[in-house]
Amino acid sequence: MIAIKNLKKKYSADFTLKIDSLEIPAGEKIALVGANGSGKSTLLKLVSGYIEPDEGEIIFERSIDAAYLPQNPYIFSGSVRKNILVGLVKKEDKSDSEARLKLLLDNVGLSRFDKKSAGKLSGGEMQRMVFARMLIGSHKLLLLDEPLSAVDVDFKDTLEEILSDYCRRNGTTLIMSTHTPIEAVKICDKLIIMHKGEVAEYGDCGEIIKNPKTNFGKAFLRQWRITDA
Repeated sequence: MIAIKNLKKKYSADFTLKIDSLEIPAGEKIALVGANGSGKSTLLKLVSGYIEPDEGEIIFERSIDAAYLPQNPYIFSGSVRKNILVGLVKKEDKSDSEARLKLLLDNVGLSRFDKKSAGKLSGGEMQRMVFARMLIGSHKLLLLDEPLSAVDVDFKDTLEEILSDYCRRNGTTLIMSTHTPIEAVKICDKLIIMHKGEVAEYGDCGEIIKNPKTNFGKAFLRQWRITDA
C-alpha cells in the first residue's frame, strides 16, 4: 500500500500540489486524469522520488521495486536492443534476458529494428521502445506519465493489453496519467480526477463515471462524454 499524508509541493508561483490524505492499495490500477497543469505529472514525480515534497510524506508499506516512465524518457545512444536491455536491473531477470527481449520486440512490433540506432526511430517507435524497456524487468509499481500518448493507433490496443497482462501476472500496482477516456476505463480499476493540484474525485471507475460527487468531476466527465451527469 502507498499512503500519502499532508503532501505539499509548490511547483511555481501559481501552482501548489496539495493532498491531505490518499491511500492506494497494492495491486490497484489507477488512472490519473485532469486538465493540463492539474498536478498529474507532479504527483507521479513525487511518488517516484524524482522530486521531493516541501511538506508531508509518502509511505510505502514495504520496500518496493518501482519503474517510472516520464513523458520525455531518456534515449540512450546505441541500438534499440541496447536501450531495452537497460531495463534489466535485477539479477533474476537477467537469467532469461534473450527470451524476454525477443518476446517484447515481437509484441511491440520492433523485431526488425533491434539493431537499429534508437535515435533514428520515429516518435511512435521510440515510445514503443521505452515501453518495452520498462516492461522487460519485473516491477511491483509502475508510474507512467501518458505512456501511450505518441503510440501509433495501430499499436495502442496491443500495448494496452500487454500492460494489463503485465500488471495481472506480477501483481503490479499501476498509476498512470492519461488524457484518453478509453485508456482509463480499459486499463484501470480506479480513477483519480485532479483539479488545481488537489484530488477532486477518487474511487472505482464505474462509480465515479456514474455518480461523480463534485461539480468539477461532473463537468470534467461531461467533457469526456462518458456520463450523463
